[in-house]
Amino acid sequence: MREIAERFVGVVLLALASSASADVRFAADDGLVIRLRDADTRIHLGGRLHLDYAFFDDDVTPIDDDFAVRRGRPLLEVAVGDDWKAKLEYEFATSNDGFRAAWVQWDGIDRLALRAGNQVVPFGLEDQESSNDVVFNERSVASALGPNYGTGLVVKGHGRLFGRSRFTLAGGVYTEPLADADLDRHRSEHVGFAGRATFAPLARKRSVLQLGASIDFRKIGGDDGWSVARRPESQLAPSLLGVELAEVADTTTFGVEAAALFGPVSFQAEYLRSGVNRESSSALPNVDFDGAYAQLSWVISGERHRYSPSQATFGGVRPRSAWGALELGVRFSTLDLTDAGVLGGETDDVTIGLSWWIRENARLMFNYVHVDARQSGTLVSDEPQSFGLRFIYHL
Repeated sequence: MREIAERFVGVVLLALASSASADVRFAADDGLVIRLRDADTRIHLGGRLHLDYAFFDDDVTPIDDDFAVRRGRPLLEVAVGDDWKAKLEYEFATSNDGFRAAWVQWDGIDRLALRAGNQVVPFGLEDQESSNDVVFNERSVASALGPNYGTGLVVKGHGRLFGRSRFTLAGGVYTEPLADADLDRHRSEHVGFAGRATFAPLARKRSVLQLGASIDFRKIGGDDGWSVARRPESQLAPSLLGVELAEVADTTTFGVEAAALFGPVSFQAEYLRSGVNRESSSALPNVDFDGAYAQLSWVISGERHRYSPSQATFGGVRPRSAWGALELGVRFSTLDLTDAGVLGGETDDVTIGLSWWIRENARLMFNYVHVDARQSGTLVSDEPQSFGLRFIYHL
């Protein structure tokens, strides 16, 4: 996959060098945009930068105050005509550096898209939304059960039902990201299937009501290992919950979601449950883990989160004033990794977030997180508090 990506970049640069009819534009909101008129091609060079600082009131587990580059991702997007597009996004900021997005998409059939490559697996609402636009610094602890990135083939479709109502359907087959189990959220070698369906009986710019359901099944290969771990909604804190399971045959994760938007007020919630089945020859028990969250946000200055009916996701806030927009959010999330003698830990987190949207692509965030955890292995109570700042800039 890396060789394919490098060749793709080479083709783009060759096209730039050989084209005499290119329009080049750079803007603080859009990055570098190059249009090749003769080839009907649009090239976008951008990226995202997330800077984090957090200090902690620790409890049982010592946690040091820290600063880190949470995300640093250059971005290349190419669109050829109306039917073809491609995206490359490379992460430099984490220990698991490497390509995040590396895919090609064909849109040759109305309201249908076929995408091949490394991409976010179609499951749930939280992971489908960009980290540039989510209400809080980190996604909920419940997201630890979802699949996240994978390499494979995904088909997405959308349409209308009963007049204004909207629906989306997405499904695909995939394996570990870029064929590397270390890049997978569950550190497993696998072949999997994932699907998501949503229905929005109300889908307008300022009024949205949406329901959805997802499923993810993966057949575990390699050393039959599957794991899950989670930090307490601050990437600068250590993992208080986690478990590594052996002799796993397959896993199935179900998810249900609900979301609503009424002008400046938005709500969303999800429930996830993972069933882990052991090999038939194993004496170890099957286990079930679950997690959930519910969040409410209010854009105090009156703007709203943008909604995409074709993707069934919520985007960022576009300030109307020169001084920006202000948003307040609160979330409760829970994750339980304890079952049938497996002591992966449990946690209930409460997060309060304040965001200053300086521009649609620039934001300063503050999150307070109160954690009520039972540590993995011992179930000892651990109740740290974190105070986190983040600056986001993307184009």
